[in-house]
Amino acid sequence: MGIQVLTPIKGGESLVSFAKAQDASVVVLSLWFWGEQETLPARYLRLLRTRLPHAKLVIISDDVHHQRLMLAAEDEGRPPGKDVSKTREEELRWYFHADHVLTISHADKATILASLTRVRAMKGEHFSTLRHVYADGPLFPLDQRAPFADRHGLLFVGNLNNPTNLFGLRWFILSVWPIVRALDPTATLRVLGDLEGEATVSSGLPQLLKTAPGVEAMGFVTDEQLGGLLQQARVFIVPIRWATGILTKQTLAHVHGLPTVITPTAARHVAPASLDARGRGDAWSHALGRYELVRVALVATDPADFAAGVLQLHRNETLWAEVSMNAARFARSGGGGKGVCPSGVGDDWLGFWSKLQTSVCGGRF
Repeated sequence: MGIQVLTPIKGGESLVSFAKAQDASVVVLSLWFWGEQETLPARYLRLLRTRLPHAKLVIISDDVHHQRLMLAAEDEGRPPGKDVSKTREEELRWYFHADHVLTISHADKATILASLTRVRAMKGEHFSTLRHVYADGPLFPLDQRAPFADRHGLLFVGNLNNPTNLFGLRWFILSVWPIVRALDPTATLRVLGDLEGEATVSSGLPQLLKTAPGVEAMGFVTDEQLGGLLQQARVFIVPIRWATGILTKQTLAHVHGLPTVITPTAARHVAPASLDARGRGDAWSHALGRYELVRVALVATDPADFAAGVLQLHRNETLWAEVSMNAARFARSGGGGKGVCPSGVGDDWLGFWSKLQTSVCGGRF
Protein backbone atom coordinates (compact mmCIF):
# COMPACT_ATOMS: atom_id res chain seq x y z
CA MET A 1 0.00 0.00 0.00
CA GLY A 2 3.02 2.29 0.08
CA ILE A 3 2.69 3.08 3.79
CA GLN A 4 5.92 4.14 5.48
CA VAL A 5 6.24 3.64 9.25
CA LEU A 6 8.50 5.42 11.75
CA THR A 7 8.79 3.46 14.98
CA PRO A 8 9.77 4.33 17.57
CA ILE A 9 9.72 8.13 17.27
CA LYS A 10 13.06 8.94 18.91
CA GLY A 11 12.39 12.66 19.16
CA GLY A 12 11.01 15.69 17.40
CA GLU A 13 13.85 15.93 14.90
CA SER A 14 13.35 12.34 13.76
CA LEU A 15 9.66 13.09 13.14
CA VAL A 16 10.52 16.25 11.19
CA SER A 17 13.06 14.36 9.07
CA PHE A 18 10.54 11.60 8.42
CA ALA A 19 7.85 14.09 7.35
CA LYS A 20 10.30 15.82 5.01
CA ALA A 21 11.38 12.51 3.49
CA GLN A 22 7.72 11.67 2.78
CA ASP A 23 7.09 15.12 1.27
CA ALA A 24 4.23 15.53 3.76
CA SER A 25 1.95 18.52 3.37
CA VAL A 26 -0.30 17.48 6.27
CA VAL A 27 0.74 16.03 9.65
CA VAL A 28 -1.96 14.47 11.85
CA LEU A 29 -1.28 14.17 15.59
CA SER A 30 -3.53 12.13 17.89
CA LEU A 31 -4.55 13.70 21.20
CA TRP A 32 -4.97 11.36 24.16
CA PHE A 33 -4.15 11.79 27.83
CA TRP A 34 -2.43 8.76 29.38
CA GLY A 35 -1.52 9.28 33.03
CA GLU A 36 1.37 11.69 33.41
CA GLN A 37 2.73 11.22 29.88
CA GLU A 38 3.03 14.24 27.61
CA THR A 39 0.51 14.34 24.80
CA LEU A 40 1.78 14.12 21.22
CA PRO A 41 0.85 17.76 20.42
CA ALA A 42 2.72 18.87 23.56
CA ARG A 43 5.80 17.01 22.34
CA TYR A 44 5.80 17.88 18.67
CA LEU A 45 3.36 20.57 17.52
CA ARG A 46 5.54 23.62 18.15
CA LEU A 47 8.60 22.02 16.53
CA LEU A 48 6.60 20.89 13.51
CA ARG A 49 5.16 24.39 13.12
CA THR A 50 8.64 25.91 13.17
CA ARG A 51 10.45 23.36 11.01
CA LEU A 52 7.63 22.62 8.54
CA PRO A 53 5.92 26.00 8.09
CA HIS A 54 4.30 24.86 4.83
CA ALA A 55 2.55 21.87 6.43
CA LYS A 56 -0.96 21.81 7.82
CA LEU A 57 -1.05 20.45 11.38
CA VAL A 58 -4.17 18.47 12.24
CA ILE A 59 -5.25 16.99 15.59
CA ILE A 60 -7.48 13.92 15.82
CA SER A 61 -9.24 12.71 18.97
CA ASP A 62 -12.06 10.27 19.75
CA ASP A 63 -13.01 11.95 23.02
CA VAL A 64 -13.71 15.26 24.77
CA HIS A 65 -11.24 14.60 27.53
CA HIS A 66 -12.07 17.34 30.05
CA GLN A 67 -15.78 16.62 29.68
CA ARG A 68 -15.21 12.94 30.46
CA LEU A 69 -13.37 13.87 33.69
CA MET A 70 -16.07 16.35 34.70
CA LEU A 71 -18.91 13.89 34.10
CA ALA A 72 -17.08 11.21 36.09
CA ALA A 73 -16.76 13.61 39.04
CA GLU A 74 -20.45 14.54 38.86
CA ASP A 75 -21.51 10.88 38.75
CA GLU A 76 -19.40 10.15 41.83
CA GLY A 77 -20.88 13.14 43.66
CA ARG A 78 -17.62 15.05 44.03
CA PRO A 79 -16.60 18.50 42.77
CA PRO A 80 -14.45 18.59 39.62
CA GLY A 81 -10.78 18.64 40.56
CA LYS A 82 -7.89 20.61 39.13
CA ASP A 83 -7.35 17.86 36.57
CA VAL A 84 -10.55 18.94 34.78
CA SER A 85 -9.50 22.57 34.29
CA LYS A 86 -5.92 21.55 33.49
CA THR A 87 -7.03 19.05 30.85
CA ARG A 88 -9.55 21.51 29.39
CA GLU A 89 -6.89 24.20 29.04
CA GLU A 90 -4.43 21.87 27.32
CA GLU A 91 -7.05 20.27 25.11
CA LEU A 92 -8.43 23.58 23.84
CA ARG A 93 -4.92 25.03 23.48
CA TRP A 94 -3.87 22.37 20.98
CA TYR A 95 -7.15 22.53 19.09
CA PHE A 96 -6.69 26.29 18.81
CA HIS A 97 -3.11 26.10 17.54
CA ALA A 98 -3.83 23.31 15.05
CA ASP A 99 -4.92 24.13 11.52
CA HIS A 100 -7.78 21.66 11.75
CA VAL A 101 -9.38 19.24 14.23
CA LEU A 102 -10.90 15.82 13.50
CA THR A 103 -13.58 14.54 15.90
CA ILE A 104 -15.31 11.15 15.99
CA SER A 105 -18.86 12.54 16.19
CA HIS A 106 -20.91 15.68 15.67
CA ALA A 107 -21.83 15.47 19.36
CA ASP A 108 -18.16 15.77 20.36
CA LYS A 109 -17.69 18.67 17.96
CA ALA A 110 -20.67 20.48 19.52
CA THR A 111 -19.34 19.85 23.04
CA ILE A 112 -15.92 21.26 22.15
CA LEU A 113 -17.43 24.36 20.55
CA ALA A 114 -19.60 24.91 23.63
CA SER A 115 -16.47 24.74 25.83
CA LEU A 116 -14.62 27.54 24.05
CA THR A 117 -13.71 30.83 25.64
CA ARG A 118 -13.06 34.16 23.95
CA VAL A 119 -9.34 33.49 24.20
CA ARG A 120 -9.70 30.17 22.37
CA ALA A 121 -12.43 31.16 19.90
CA MET A 122 -12.80 28.80 16.92
CA LYS A 123 -15.42 28.44 14.19
CA GLY A 124 -17.21 25.28 13.20
CA GLU A 125 -15.22 25.18 9.95
CA HIS A 126 -12.13 24.45 12.06
CA PHE A 127 -13.55 20.95 12.71
CA SER A 128 -14.43 17.90 10.64
CA THR A 129 -15.95 14.59 11.72
CA LEU A 130 -14.48 11.20 10.81
CA ARG A 131 -17.21 8.75 11.74
CA HIS A 132 -16.82 5.59 13.77
CA VAL A 133 -17.26 2.57 11.48
CA TYR A 134 -17.77 -1.15 12.03
CA ALA A 135 -14.68 -2.31 10.16
CA ASP A 136 -14.56 -5.99 11.18
CA GLY A 137 -17.64 -7.04 9.23
CA PRO A 138 -20.79 -8.65 10.69
CA LEU A 139 -20.34 -11.92 12.59
CA PHE A 140 -23.33 -13.32 10.69
CA PRO A 141 -25.58 -12.06 7.86
CA LEU A 142 -28.54 -10.00 9.01
CA ASP A 143 -31.05 -12.27 7.26
CA GLN A 144 -29.64 -15.21 9.23
CA ARG A 145 -30.19 -13.67 12.68
CA ALA A 146 -32.11 -15.88 15.06
CA PRO A 147 -35.85 -15.19 15.42
CA PHE A 148 -37.46 -13.78 18.56
CA ALA A 149 -38.74 -17.17 19.72
CA ASP A 150 -35.26 -18.73 19.71
CA ARG A 151 -33.79 -16.03 21.96
CA HIS A 152 -33.84 -15.31 25.67
CA GLY A 153 -32.18 -13.00 28.16
CA LEU A 154 -30.11 -9.84 28.20
CA LEU A 155 -26.56 -9.13 27.06
CA PHE A 156 -24.00 -6.53 28.13
CA VAL A 157 -20.68 -6.10 26.33
CA GLY A 158 -17.89 -3.78 27.46
CA ASN A 159 -14.42 -3.38 28.94
CA LEU A 160 -15.21 -3.03 32.64
CA ASN A 161 -11.87 -1.34 33.32
CA ASN A 162 -13.42 1.63 31.53
CA PRO A 163 -15.19 3.71 34.21
CA THR A 164 -18.19 4.48 31.98
CA ASN A 165 -18.87 0.75 31.66
CA LEU A 166 -17.97 -0.01 35.27
CA PHE A 167 -20.26 2.56 36.86
CA GLY A 168 -23.02 2.02 34.30
CA LEU A 169 -23.19 -1.72 34.91
CA ARG A 170 -23.01 -1.25 38.71
CA TRP A 171 -25.99 1.10 38.48
CA PHE A 172 -27.90 -1.46 36.41
CA ILE A 173 -27.17 -4.38 38.75
CA LEU A 174 -27.96 -2.41 41.92
CA SER A 175 -30.91 -0.31 40.73
CA VAL A 176 -32.49 -1.92 37.66
CA TRP A 177 -31.88 -5.66 37.87
CA PRO A 178 -33.84 -6.19 41.14
CA ILE A 179 -36.91 -4.63 39.45
CA VAL A 180 -36.51 -6.82 36.37
CA ARG A 181 -36.15 -9.99 38.43
CA ALA A 182 -39.12 -9.11 40.66
CA LEU A 183 -41.32 -8.81 37.57
CA ASP A 184 -39.75 -11.77 35.72
CA PRO A 185 -37.85 -14.26 37.92
CA THR A 186 -36.72 -16.14 34.77
CA ALA A 187 -34.79 -13.13 33.41
CA THR A 188 -31.08 -13.70 32.76
CA LEU A 189 -28.12 -11.44 31.99
CA ARG A 190 -24.78 -12.32 30.43
CA VAL A 191 -21.87 -9.91 30.93
CA LEU A 192 -18.95 -9.97 28.49
CA GLY A 193 -15.74 -8.04 29.16
CA ASP A 194 -12.60 -7.79 31.28
CA LEU A 195 -13.29 -7.94 35.02
CA GLU A 196 -9.70 -8.28 36.25
CA GLY A 197 -8.49 -4.66 36.34
CA GLU A 198 -7.57 -3.02 39.63
CA ALA A 199 -10.38 -0.45 39.51
CA THR A 200 -12.94 -3.12 38.62
CA VAL A 201 -11.88 -5.46 41.41
CA SER A 202 -11.73 -2.68 44.03
CA SER A 203 -15.23 -1.53 43.03
CA GLY A 204 -16.66 -4.86 44.12
CA LEU A 205 -18.36 -5.41 40.77
CA PRO A 206 -17.05 -8.97 40.20
CA GLN A 207 -18.49 -10.10 43.54
CA LEU A 208 -21.70 -8.21 42.82
CA LEU A 209 -22.13 -10.05 39.52
CA LYS A 210 -21.32 -13.38 41.16
CA THR A 211 -24.08 -13.00 43.76
CA ALA A 212 -26.76 -11.36 41.58
CA PRO A 213 -29.46 -13.89 40.63
CA GLY A 214 -29.63 -14.83 36.96
CA VAL A 215 -26.34 -13.10 36.06
CA GLU A 216 -23.42 -14.83 34.33
CA ALA A 217 -20.08 -12.99 33.98
CA MET A 218 -18.23 -14.59 31.06
CA GLY A 219 -15.13 -12.39 30.71
CA PHE A 220 -13.42 -12.41 27.31
CA VAL A 221 -14.92 -14.46 24.48
CA THR A 222 -13.78 -15.27 20.94
CA ASP A 223 -15.46 -13.76 17.87
CA GLU A 224 -17.13 -17.10 17.22
CA GLN A 225 -18.49 -17.19 20.77
CA LEU A 226 -19.60 -13.56 20.51
CA GLY A 227 -21.55 -14.31 17.34
CA GLY A 228 -23.36 -17.14 19.11
CA LEU A 229 -24.16 -14.98 22.14
CA LEU A 230 -25.54 -12.21 19.91
CA GLN A 231 -27.81 -14.83 18.33
CA GLN A 232 -29.00 -16.10 21.72
CA ALA A 233 -29.77 -12.79 23.47
CA ARG A 234 -33.12 -11.06 23.03
CA VAL A 235 -32.17 -7.64 24.47
CA PHE A 236 -28.89 -5.70 24.55
CA ILE A 237 -28.49 -3.21 27.42
CA VAL A 238 -26.50 0.04 27.40
CA PRO A 239 -26.92 1.44 30.95
CA ILE A 240 -24.22 4.11 30.51
CA ARG A 241 -24.85 7.21 32.62
CA TRP A 242 -22.08 9.48 31.36
CA ALA A 243 -19.83 9.36 28.30
CA THR A 244 -18.01 11.23 25.57
CA GLY A 245 -16.98 9.98 22.15
CA ILE A 246 -18.85 6.97 20.74
CA LEU A 247 -20.22 4.02 22.71
CA THR A 248 -19.18 1.41 20.18
CA LYS A 249 -21.09 -1.43 21.87
CA GLN A 250 -24.27 0.03 20.37
CA THR A 251 -22.82 -0.36 16.89
CA LEU A 252 -22.17 -4.04 17.60
CA ALA A 253 -25.81 -4.56 18.55
CA HIS A 254 -27.30 -2.49 15.72
CA VAL A 255 -25.25 -4.11 12.96
CA HIS A 256 -26.50 -7.52 14.07
CA GLY A 257 -30.13 -6.47 14.56
CA LEU A 258 -30.15 -6.94 18.34
CA PRO A 259 -32.59 -4.44 19.93
CA THR A 260 -31.22 -2.18 22.66
CA VAL A 261 -32.47 -0.45 25.79
CA ILE A 262 -30.33 2.61 26.43
CA THR A 263 -29.97 5.73 28.56
CA PRO A 264 -30.29 9.30 27.21
CA THR A 265 -26.49 9.51 27.44
CA ALA A 266 -26.12 6.46 25.21
CA ALA A 267 -28.61 7.98 22.75
CA ARG A 268 -26.34 11.02 22.34
CA HIS A 269 -23.16 8.96 21.90
CA VAL A 270 -24.14 6.48 19.22
CA ALA A 271 -22.85 6.10 15.66
CA PRO A 272 -23.50 7.18 12.98
CA ALA A 273 -25.57 10.00 14.55
CA SER A 274 -27.22 10.87 17.85
CA LEU A 275 -30.74 9.59 18.49
CA ASP A 276 -33.49 11.83 19.81
CA ALA A 277 -35.01 11.57 23.30
CA ARG A 278 -37.37 8.84 22.08
CA GLY A 279 -34.59 6.74 20.56
CA ARG A 280 -35.38 7.71 16.97
CA GLY A 281 -32.98 8.31 14.09
CA ASP A 282 -33.07 8.64 10.31
CA ALA A 283 -32.84 5.48 8.21
CA TRP A 284 -33.21 5.09 4.46
CA SER A 285 -36.46 3.62 3.14
CA HIS A 286 -36.29 1.98 -0.29
CA ALA A 287 -40.09 1.88 -0.35
CA LEU A 288 -40.39 5.65 0.20
CA GLY A 289 -37.24 6.61 -1.68
CA ARG A 290 -36.15 8.88 1.17
CA TYR A 291 -35.06 8.91 4.80
CA GLU A 292 -37.66 8.34 7.50
CA LEU A 293 -37.55 8.80 11.26
CA VAL A 294 -37.68 5.38 12.92
CA ARG A 295 -37.38 4.00 16.44
CA VAL A 296 -33.85 2.59 16.73
CA ALA A 297 -33.76 1.92 20.49
CA LEU A 298 -35.82 2.23 23.66
CA VAL A 299 -34.58 5.11 25.84
CA ALA A 300 -35.07 5.05 29.62
CA THR A 301 -34.16 7.74 32.15
CA ASP A 302 -34.50 5.98 35.52
CA PRO A 303 -34.37 2.43 36.94
CA ALA A 304 -38.12 1.80 36.70
CA ASP A 305 -38.26 3.02 33.08
CA PHE A 306 -35.18 0.99 32.17
CA ALA A 307 -36.63 -2.18 33.66
CA ALA A 308 -39.93 -1.54 31.87
CA GLY A 309 -38.11 -1.09 28.55
CA VAL A 310 -36.17 -4.32 29.02
CA LEU A 311 -39.32 -6.32 29.77
CA GLN A 312 -41.29 -4.67 26.97
CA LEU A 313 -38.69 -5.66 24.37
CA HIS A 314 -38.24 -9.09 25.92
CA ARG A 315 -41.97 -9.89 25.82
CA ASN A 316 -43.31 -8.11 22.73
CA GLU A 317 -42.34 -9.88 19.50
CA THR A 318 -43.86 -7.20 17.25
CA LEU A 319 -41.92 -4.41 18.97
CA TRP A 320 -38.77 -6.53 18.98
CA ALA A 321 -38.98 -7.13 15.22
CA GLU A 322 -39.56 -3.41 14.54
CA VAL A 323 -36.60 -2.21 16.62
CA SER A 324 -34.36 -5.02 15.34
CA MET A 325 -34.85 -4.04 11.70
CA ASN A 326 -34.74 -0.29 12.37
CA ALA A 327 -31.45 -0.62 14.26
CA ALA A 328 -29.91 -2.56 11.37
CA ARG A 329 -31.19 0.01 8.84
CA PHE A 330 -29.82 2.86 10.96
CA ALA A 331 -26.39 1.19 11.14
CA ARG A 332 -26.30 0.79 7.37
CA SER A 333 -27.79 4.09 6.17
CA GLY A 334 -28.02 6.63 9.01
CA GLY A 335 -25.90 9.70 9.62
CA GLY A 336 -26.71 11.18 6.22
CA GLY A 337 -25.71 8.04 4.36
CA LYS A 338 -23.68 4.83 4.66
CA GLY A 339 -24.13 4.62 8.44
CA VAL A 340 -21.20 2.84 10.08
CA CYS A 341 -20.11 1.13 6.85
CA PRO A 342 -16.33 1.44 6.28
CA SER A 343 -16.79 3.28 2.97
CA GLY A 344 -18.50 6.11 4.87
CA VAL A 345 -15.31 7.21 6.58
CA GLY A 346 -13.72 7.48 3.14
CA ASP A 347 -16.36 10.03 2.22
CA ASP A 348 -15.68 11.90 5.47
CA TRP A 349 -11.96 11.93 4.71
CA LEU A 350 -12.53 13.37 1.24
CA GLY A 351 -14.70 16.09 2.75
CA PHE A 352 -11.98 16.94 5.28
CA TRP A 353 -9.25 16.82 2.64
CA SER A 354 -11.16 19.18 0.35
CA LYS A 355 -10.97 21.82 3.10
CA LEU A 356 -7.17 21.61 3.10
CA GLN A 357 -6.47 21.21 -0.62
CA THR A 358 -6.77 24.90 -1.42
CA SER A 359 -3.94 25.81 0.94
CA VAL A 360 -1.51 22.89 1.20
CA CYS A 361 1.71 22.67 -0.77
CA GLY A 362 4.25 19.87 -1.10
CA GLY A 363 7.37 20.12 1.04
CA ARG A 364 9.76 20.21 -1.95
CA PHE A 365 8.06 23.07 -3.77
